[in-house]
Amino acid sequence: MHHLNKPLLLQPTKLPEHILQAIPQDWQQSLNIYSPCRDLTLHSVNASSRHPWLFQSEGEAALNLCFLLAGKMRTGFHDGGTYHVNAGSAVFMLSNQHTQGWNEFVSQQNHDFRMLNIHIPKSAIESLIGVEMSLLRQQSHSIFGHSGEQQHLDALMTCVPISLSLQSRISELLTSFQQTAPHQVIGNLYCRAKILELIALFLQENICQQTISLPVPCDRKRLMQARYLLEKEYAQDWCVADLAARVGLNEKRLQTGFKALYGKSVYAFLIHTRIQAAVILLQQGVSVTDTATMVGFSHLSHFSRVFREHIGVSPKQLV
Repeated sequence: MHHLNKPLLLQPTKLPEHILQAIPQDWQQSLNIYSPCRDLTLHSVNASSRHPWLFQSEGEAALNLCFLLAGKMRTGFHDGGTYHVNAGSAVFMLSNQHTQGWNEFVSQQNHDFRMLNIHIPKSAIESLIGVEMSLLRQQSHSIFGHSGEQQHLDALMTCVPISLSLQSRISELLTSFQQTAPHQVIGNLYCRAKILELIALFLQENICQQTISLPVPCDRKRLMQARYLLEKEYAQDWCVADLAARVGLNEKRLQTGFKALYGKSVYAFLIHTRIQAAVILLQQGVSVTDTATMVGFSHLSHFSRVFREHIGVSPKQLV
């Protein structure tokens, strides 16, 4: 363990030899470990490999939040179930004891794999994010039900989709790891702020929507699938009836449950997702007309009006 007063961005070549030997050659140069402050550790992977990487893992009681932007993952506790994780998802784990498990990283067809994992030990959760472990566990259980609870461990693990806006922020942070590092103090401060922002946004999207009655547990997986479809296929001309049929709920339960779980109606969530995708496209240099079409708007004037309502400026002003 490196000295707590000297947080460093560690390249794989600086890792201990016995750890390096356990990492396949084509994954070694993709792994970065960063400790921007005491008790906060990041693991980033930005790989291009034709071969999967299967490995064992273990750790103390902690919060782990793993964001997968590209590729696929399989993960689980020893003697527990297997979680299949697709790109655009997060694995949320809370453990109240030492745990052992395993992970498998698999690149996409273009051999890309991008992941960011945030690790905070139990002793530092309240000081870093301002929430006690017990309260976080209680709220997590009320959202995810018994599906994430481990029968043989004092731990919870679940997989949920992440919004496009959150994916964009994660991607920015991963990209910053590849660039020339600024002065160490500034870099650590920037990284810590960004990580705390990611945690806050994740908790806001998935845990803090509890002011109204939540849908029954048996509907939540279908509602999560509905959100996943809207975020992945936002350009499609969705209606509630089509979405309800895709996820196996009737229209009323879809509309009521979606609003309760995510704080927005199906239509409002779709529009929000389209606008977030439009912001990314415009920042990448795509024209306003092409952006409108790509995110699912058939009329440019409608797109411009809705964009201004959500962002505060016109699409042209963002280009």
